[in-house]
Amino acid sequence: MKKINIFLAELGHTYFNISPATIPIGVAYIGAKLKKEFGDDVKIKLFRYPEKLQKAIKDEVPDVVGFGFYNWNENLSMYFARQIRQKYPETILVAGGLNIPSEGKILKERYLDKYGLLFDVYIPYEGEQPMDNLVSVLLSSCSKKELLSKQVSGCFLIGEEGLAEKKIDPHIIDLRGVPSPYLSGILDDMLEDHMLSPIIQTMRGCPYQCAYCVGGKKEYSRIRPFPIEQVKEEILYLKKKAKNRSLRMTDDNFGILPRDVELAEFIKKMSEEDGYPQALNVYTAKINNDNVKRVMLALKDFIPFNISLQSTTPEALAVIKRNNLSLADITQAFQWAKKNNMITATEILHGFPEETYQSYMECVQDLFKIRVDSASSHEVWLLPNTELASKENREKYGLQARFTLGADAISIFGGEIICEYDEHVVGSKSMSIDEHYKLCEVDLFIALTLYIGYFRELTYHAFTCGIKPMDIFNEIKNVPAEYPLLNQVFSKYSKKVKDSHFLTKEDVHKHVSEIIKSKTAFPPTRILPLTVGEFVFSAELDRGIDEYIKVINKLYNGDSEEKNLFYAICKELKNLAVAMVINPEKSRGDIFLDVNYDFSRWIKEYYGKKVNEYELRSFKLRLSIPNLSQVKDIYEKGRALNSSLERIQLFYRRVNSSCLRRKIDYAE
Repeated sequence: MKKINIFLAELGHTYFNISPATIPIGVAYIGAKLKKEFGDDVKIKLFRYPEKLQKAIKDEVPDVVGFGFYNWNENLSMYFARQIRQKYPETILVAGGLNIPSEGKILKERYLDKYGLLFDVYIPYEGEQPMDNLVSVLLSSCSKKELLSKQVSGCFLIGEEGLAEKKIDPHIIDLRGVPSPYLSGILDDMLEDHMLSPIIQTMRGCPYQCAYCVGGKKEYSRIRPFPIEQVKEEILYLKKKAKNRSLRMTDDNFGILPRDVELAEFIKKMSEEDGYPQALNVYTAKINNDNVKRVMLALKDFIPFNISLQSTTPEALAVIKRNNLSLADITQAFQWAKKNNMITATEILHGFPEETYQSYMECVQDLFKIRVDSASSHEVWLLPNTELASKENREKYGLQARFTLGADAISIFGGEIICEYDEHVVGSKSMSIDEHYKLCEVDLFIALTLYIGYFRELTYHAFTCGIKPMDIFNEIKNVPAEYPLLNQVFSKYSKKVKDSHFLTKEDVHKHVSEIIKSKTAFPPTRILPLTVGEFVFSAELDRGIDEYIKVINKLYNGDSEEKNLFYAICKELKNLAVAMVINPEKSRGDIFLDVNYDFSRWIKEYYGKKVNEYELRSFKLRLSIPNLSQVKDIYEKGRALNSSLERIQLFYRRVNSSCLRRKIDYAE
């Protein structure tokens, strides 16, 4: 029997560096399962870097090439599929992943009508079992022609009859039968690459059905865990083998299972004893129960205590099928978190149906009412195969969208410029396009006050004295002559966002191509962190804080003595804000700050009272970097990048929001 040579590619773009800079775990699971089922009858090679795939197809002939299709690599995968099709017509090309629809009619419209017969097989949903089925047929000495005339469970084959009417149901497999790609050894070469962050799955499935999320499908509502001992063995293996010392967990709701507490405590113990992992990324469950609390007690040095909002507008939440905790329950949960020295976090999105400009501004006010430490705000994305992105919902709610370049999603091969595109909602029946771009300026305001948070304490100082945060923003925008620097920063950001939006994907590609062909280096693509970084790491920060203090002093209502006290506290908070900045190229040791107020206790007590109630005799605070080893690691990786802008982007991409500022404590 002939051994089948199988390439599995989950490609990342490489114009800037590898993106995404993670282990290709999706195809790795498929590869490990194929090796388990078929042993020496199959030869498996995995690819993240397109350059390595390019070399491999020059050196050998693959029998099967499977591509993981996602929003961030579809066109790159298409490019290499065309190269392989031209060079090796008999190679079977397979496309699977989140971008592949489960209905033949949609598949035909999206791929077959547009790209012709480029791919032979399409696999929606999870790919392990359908690929097993496909390879099993091939091992029966079936030719390509014979294969494409058959019915293979879980697969669309372009030669089969009735494809347009076909609908594929997911193969919901027992994960106890899926081997670990790490423990199988097929990822050992990739673990030698310090740029690629390891990813593990502890479970699959999500009980929620949010209309905007790729995980919000009822077919995957049942949570299926991997065996806990296998997960632990994977982490131990990564501690021993991985050059990249960070760890990502793909769980959407870590903490939803009782056993997650055991895993969290396992990671904490390992970190304390062995220093691994240096950094951890994982999303905790959208609930507030004892499991989640115990998980957070174990992992609070790595991640913030996050309770997602997305919106607080009832009409918008109803459309996207999301049930939030009440603001009162979230406030109570966050108070518990603060008492246990945790950073609290949430996020909101603008662009959902039934959200208005005014209702979103009220969502922003709610962020401050719940006294959250860190919050982000940004545009809604329309992702393939989500309910929100359906033709019916676009028409029903009048969704207007624009395309933009995906994050770092550029590659150049054979003289061809290849890009990926994101689709953002910029208007609807309930919100105009002009209002949308005004809210983009609010995104930056929230980044400065909450997410990255260098203006956080000043804003909560104002808030406890009766000044609404949105009144601060409106004052800056309504009287630009008084606050020229801040107004310029906000306006330039909104213009950059608007200039990055195009009506069609072709327009985006033309824009990117013109810049690259002009021999001008294309700038890093993440506009929000770059804008913050350019401002914060420049000489303008001092003047910007002074303007911000000027705003809140103007809005403060009090007698002359109260105003003097309010301003004096502002000046101390300015010193605190500047000292909190972490610049990965410069920041290293602790900073000690003389203060007249116990800011540490004020923050831990949830910004619940006015700062002047925490007055003390002069004493020292110590401000330390919360995860110094990660900052040093990012600095070392950043040295290989071409510009300071790329290094800024790397810092804000890789560091959790809970670690973006220095941590406040008492000096001993």
